[in-house]
Amino acid sequence: MFKVYNSREGFEQFVKMVEDLKAHYGLKDVLIGMEPTGHYWRKLAYFAKEHGYEVRFVRTTALKHHRELDESASAKSDPRDALTVTNITREGKYIDTVIEDGVLRQLRTLAKARERLLRYSVSAKNSLHAALDDYFPELHELFWSMGSRSLWAVLDRCPFPEDVRSIKVSTLKGLIVQSSRNRAGSLQRQGALSGSHKEHWTQADWQG
Repeated sequence: MFKVYNSREGFEQFVKMVEDLKAHYGLKDVLIGMEPTGHYWRKLAYFAKEHGYEVRFVRTTALKHHRELDESASAKSDPRDALTVTNITREGKYIDTVIEDGVLRQLRTLAKARERLLRYSVSAKNSLHAALDDYFPELHELFWSMGSRSLWAVLDRCPFPEDVRSIKVSTLKGLIVQSSRNRAGSLQRQGALSGSHKEHWTQADWQG
């Protein structure tokens, strides 16, 4: 089995292998089949296209289906999958996908990266919501957005309700006002956040 390393040297060795096979068997055209999973296939696919080879993709579901039909190859392995991809490509059961060049290629890559980042952002926000529901549920009622500067300022200084009770109200007030663009709204949040724990501070604290 020939291994293709994800580097220019590896790609050039791959091209040399293909050309040697063409010369040995007297072939004119080459059709390369790939399973487009992960990201390692991209550079090799573009490199092969730049060198004049046709590249086609095989669906993962088709590969799995062929593996299940062949009892002798039911266990997944790289050599067996490579042979299966070869057979599927030879039978013409590939995806006739156009590989974009230039600006279209860049836009497609950036769009996919943005989509992954958005999914990660939503997942991270949901995890934070769940953690706040467990340890600091009051914050959901005081801050309308997870992107609130005041929210992050409070969490940075006071990650748990007990931390709020351990600082002076004047300190909490200054923390929220400084991080918020809306002074009036920030003072309301500060009062609501600390209101349930008034008994822990003196009158001088509230005035400070």
